[in-house]
Amino acid sequence: MAGAAKSRETESGAMRGKRGKRLAAVVIAAALVAASLVITLCGAWDNIFYALGYKENINDGNTLTAAFLNVGAADCCVLSCGGKTALIDAGDNLGKDSCVKYLRKNGIEKIDLAILSHFDSDHCAELENIIKVSKIKRLVLCSAFKGSADGESIVSSARAAGSDIEYKSAGEALELGKMTITLLSPTGDEYGSDNDNSLVCKACAFGKSILFTGDAGEGVERDLIAAGADIDCDILKVAHHGSKTGSGEEFIASVSPKYAVVSVGENNYGLPSNRVIKRLESHGALVLRTDKNGNIIFELSDKGISVRADYG
Repeated sequence: MAGAAKSRETESGAMRGKRGKRLAAVVIAAALVAASLVITLCGAWDNIFYALGYKENINDGNTLTAAFLNVGAADCCVLSCGGKTALIDAGDNLGKDSCVKYLRKNGIEKIDLAILSHFDSDHCAELENIIKVSKIKRLVLCSAFKGSADGESIVSSARAAGSDIEYKSAGEALELGKMTITLLSPTGDEYGSDNDNSLVCKACAFGKSILFTGDAGEGVERDLIAAGADIDCDILKVAHHGSKTGSGEEFIASVSPKYAVVSVGENNYGLPSNRVIKRLESHGALVLRTDKNGNIIFELSDKGISVRADYG
């Protein structure tokens, strides 16, 4: 009797083992099918995640998404359209990792074009962390800084990561899918300060435009007006975090933006200037600030411009 019971226990254990193996096989097969469906329907999932606010609409070929990121007292904007991505300034590396978070959140593993306006750390230092998560195909810098020791570490890191380094000046247009980025300044001889040597550029798509001014001052603004540069825009990235050194009366009147973005954080310089904010508002611009609104996300299309704040 004891032998028979032991035999039945052995058979029962064997059956349980077989059932366990069959269940594991079913689970693995189901996981493979689910993974296959996710891969097949990834475009649909992108739309679902976008609708829920988890991802931006970066793959829509009929929309330019411009994300002005909350990087503290620094500058950083990510432009996306039809799967193409451009980066205008990178922010600093003082603890605000908003750009790296944004790139990861949206699955951006390649930046087709990165432009650094100049080598002040609040515009470029975070690039060394960005290249660890997203490959930068082309890195565009102002020709005024060619051969300069400023930014040498960043340029070396980008080159080592496989980026093409290009030095450019006003008059060149960079095509990126349905987006065109035109360089407007420096227009002639180099200026006496790095801030004024900022690459000023204008991004256009679907009949809408964004003007990026780096840290350029009023002297640069006057030169742009005198040169007849195309500075009229829908969205203005306000120069130098809203400092009184830029955003002069004549310039704002010529630019006539519908929206003005001030990228600013806690600082000891009294930024942004109340006078600049009032000047922008007096010309009809809706002023948005990263310190108050978080990430500021625009969508530009043939249908118009939409904007929202994202604290994620």
